[in-house]
Amino acid sequence: MTAREDLRREMTHNHLYMTEERADELIDAALAEAAAATPGARPLAVGDVIHGFAYGAFGRDHYHCVRIEAIGPDWIVARGANSEPSFADGERALQLCQRAREEGHQTPYGEPPEPCPAEASAGAPLTDWQA
Repeated sequence: MTAREDLRREMTHNHLYMTEERADELIDAALAEAAAATPGARPLAVGDVIHGFAYGAFGRDHYHCVRIEAIGPDWIVARGANSEPSFADGERALQLCQRAREEGHQTPYGEPPEPCPAEASAGAPLTDWQA
């Protein structure tokens, strides 16, 4: 069974009123959205700011903006203003980070607009370490 068939079976089984055609439409839309979000996207780099939740790339309890401090072939380490380091790895997580970086800082609904704290805290580096 392919991943598409397995997903369609789960979608139609869990949502009794969903047809297989509607499940296929949703799968195709999700794939197109994911493909559109990453092709040609600028690679993540040290100093980039990733905003907010980042679609769960750093875990479900991560809600603050962070600045990338270190990168590897399939991982990043980032830190927000006055926060512990956050770690994301794997292709999907890095694609989500790219998307959050491109979307920019979002103020929560109903709150007055505020500047991104991670962008505002870009001061002089604390060390002179070079890769």
